[in-house]
Amino acid sequence: MKLAWKSQTFFIYRSLIRLELSRCTVYTPANTKSRVEKLTEENQYKSLSDVVTPLEHRPYNDQLKTKEFLMRRALKKIYNIIKDHRKGSTAQLDEIANQSNGQICPFLEVKPSPVINGYRNKNSVNFGKDVNGNEKTVGYSIGRHKDQNMVFAKPYLLPNISDQHKNIIKSVQEYIGQSCFHADSSIHGIWRSAVIRSTKHGEIMLWFVLNPYSLSQEELEHAKSELKDYYSTGPGRLVGVTSLYLQVCKGFIPRLGNTETIHLSGTEYITEELNGKKFIIAPESFFQVNTPAAEVLFKTIGELLVEKSTSNLLDVGCGTGTIGILLSDYVSHVYGIDVMPSAIECAKENAKLNDTKNIEFICGMAHRTLKQMIEDNHSGLRLDNVGAILNPGRVGLNKKFIYALRSCPEVKHIIYVSCKPAGNALRNIVDLLVPEDEVIQGKCFRAEKALAVDMFPHTRHCELVISLVR
Repeated sequence: MKLAWKSQTFFIYRSLIRLELSRCTVYTPANTKSRVEKLTEENQYKSLSDVVTPLEHRPYNDQLKTKEFLMRRALKKIYNIIKDHRKGSTAQLDEIANQSNGQICPFLEVKPSPVINGYRNKNSVNFGKDVNGNEKTVGYSIGRHKDQNMVFAKPYLLPNISDQHKNIIKSVQEYIGQSCFHADSSIHGIWRSAVIRSTKHGEIMLWFVLNPYSLSQEELEHAKSELKDYYSTGPGRLVGVTSLYLQVCKGFIPRLGNTETIHLSGTEYITEELNGKKFIIAPESFFQVNTPAAEVLFKTIGELLVEKSTSNLLDVGCGTGTIGILLSDYVSHVYGIDVMPSAIECAKENAKLNDTKNIEFICGMAHRTLKQMIEDNHSGLRLDNVGAILNPGRVGLNKKFIYALRSCPEVKHIIYVSCKPAGNALRNIVDLLVPEDEVIQGKCFRAEKALAVDMFPHTRHCELVISLVR
């Protein structure tokens, strides 16, 4: 099956790349230097788990209570910002806050993850020196390059990584150890990192990131063939990789124009199943890292849509179409909007794979696309109750789109999903709730209810879901 993304380079915004790097790089607080100086062979795991999985030693019910406290605190913070900093509180919002213990709306619950351990279907590892100075160590880093105190700790005891992925990480360690090329995640490394993805049916995608800055073409071809042979016919075949890629990145950060993603062996993609629907996962595809909990999340969102009788749904930043396709059973029509042509093409493939007829994907900037859709009365969009699902991740949405939503009276219902309600994501929510002024036009929304789904057991994070109406 030929996919449009095959010919595309690894198109990712710099902010998203930095986010991805942060998943495999542990930046400790201000006392980083003292932590690293005290790091030993015996305590390296504790130092790593204190940052990556800080709640792992607590009973799971206690973890959920901690996350409920954090989500309630975020809802209170939003109200305080509106009231004290934006001077935008209304009598209605004040009344809701008084009835909800200072929150912008009632908080219902934190829904638990069906799987607590080994739930991550994607893991990234970097390469560097361990606590004893041994090079070519595969793991997560503690410390920072700029402080010259970065060391790497092996992640084999972390509870959120499955045994399958740990075995693959060990195979990566063995391969990097025997390779003739230098492995270091800094700008001086040839081998830079590796990423593992897997599905519930046992498919495994593995790709290595390589910086060829000091390699001849002959040496690059040797690296490609060496990697392919190791996982096809060599010792690496035992871990069962079904899709192998090499990402050649001519720079410290992958970005437009400096990256080529090369398929080496196996299938070009893996396929995951979510709530009875199938999705193609390419190397650059976004997909929730906890599949069982994602099923809970999207069923919950679907129920919220049914409650508000939403007819048309805007899936903003739709990526490869996962959310829109999953929610297509709950509404009359879905419009997926994304700026990435490769993502839109992959979304169309996913719609065909699931025989989803009531969905349309549009490539363009979200705020401009929404404005054009309304002006053109796109597919009768004006006639029905319109909702929007916003799931922008940690980076939040462009404020221009938030303003466009506010000025679009057809949009009656918004479901905002955030794994980290802080920074830009928090500002998005504030901008949707504050009364109309000279900058923000259009009737404001009201937070009706909020809940959370625990997508990340053993960590302090979960997905906050806020239902906004007007």
